[in-house]
Amino acid sequence: MEGLAELHTHLGGSVASDILWSLAHEQGIALPVKDYWEFDRLVTVSDPR
Repeated sequence: MEGLAELHTHLGGSVASDILWSLAHEQGIALPVKDYWEFDRLVTVSDPR
């Protein structure tokens, strides 16, 4: 499937991590980390493919 965009990377990258953090807390979604900065590192893609 070369040449196809990774949809999860594309969609996640289109929303700022602070917005994702807020939405998760507002919706009661359990996150794998408790600290915002750990979450930011978790959801930030630094190696574009």
